[in-house]
Amino acid sequence: MFDQTFVDGTQKTKKPWTIALSLSLQILIIGVLILIPLIYTEALPSA
Repeated sequence: MFDQTFVDGTQKTKKPWTIALSLSLQILIIGVLILIPLIYTEALPSA
């Protein structure tokens, strides 16, 4: 029943550049999400 639910993890990716592309895209998105509140400081409540 559960034979097909587990993945061995022994397979390697066929295109290693896709890992680098995915990692850089995720870092870019996280960086933009961090910078948005720093750029638009007028929306933050004043202390």
